[in-house]
Amino acid sequence: IWFNISLVPYPAVSVVVCGYITDADIGDPIPDAYVSLYCSSEYGSFYNTTYTNGIGFYSLGTIPGNVSIYSHRFGYGSSSSSTYLVNENDTLWVNLSLSFRPIEDSKVKGYVTDGETHAAVRNAFIRYDWKDDVGHFYSKYTFTDQKGFYSITAPTGSVQFFFTGNGYTNQQTSWFFINEYSDSWVNATLEPEITLMFEKPQSHIYINNNARFPLLSRFLSRISPGSLPLIIGPLEIIVNITKTSIMGCSRVDFYIDEVYLWTDSQEPFTYMWNTKSSSRHIIQAIAYDNAGPCRIESIMVRKIV
Repeated sequence: IWFNISLVPYPAVSVVVCGYITDADIGDPIPDAYVSLYCSSEYGSFYNTTYTNGIGFYSLGTIPGNVSIYSHRFGYGSSSSSTYLVNENDTLWVNLSLSFRPIEDSKVKGYVTDGETHAAVRNAFIRYDWKDDVGHFYSKYTFTDQKGFYSITAPTGSVQFFFTGNGYTNQQTSWFFINEYSDSWVNATLEPEITLMFEKPQSHIYINNNARFPLLSRFLSRISPGSLPLIIGPLEIIVNITKTSIMGCSRVDFYIDEVYLWTDSQEPFTYMWNTKSSSRHIIQAIAYDNAGPCRIESIMVRKIV
């Protein structure tokens, strides 16, 4: 049995693809960058590779067809070109820029805590910005775990850390230097954006849950700014909360002299204080969101019966 096969001659390498590979941040040429060429045509696929010279220039030959270029180098990200149709004897210029990727040979870790309750801030966002002396910039981010802990690799050089969390103000460090192959600790304390204040009591005289003698109260506040609210009889304690957090507050716990008394889960957050006493007391309110305690506020009062 005879099988005859005809082979189509492969077209000659008549197309030149050339260009420069440069640094995306500062525009300098990148020497020794790897460059590969892929061409698809009716005759099949064609590949060619090379490296850039000392001024970041490369030149590759190819057959006619649809051509694309890919490049990478150690310490940089990779980059690919679009696909171009080239014909016989064409010269195609394709320049690519590679983004600098410093070697992350060090580690930074720490805890992010609530400045009011000292509790862990879960899922807090941490980002660092890195820079070198020639103009490269690099950023990386992570999040805290359930214990408020984070760990992130970082390059040797100057870094600045940024911390934030849902319902918290932002915190930013100054620029500092990370040494090669080092372990550094950077802790952060975030202040809640949720504000809590007592609507009642304030610097007034209260008799059976009603503010009385407003002129006398204002006079006493002026001559003695630190004067305590005076409470005679029962009092409904009312707490106001300003919520800039998306989550907001889910409940408020009420304490008198560090003794838990009541939880209110609906606004306005209140507690009716009926205890008879003739002494000074500290009223404390602790607001909670879905992640835990988010704000604490206290006020000292004087109570008579």
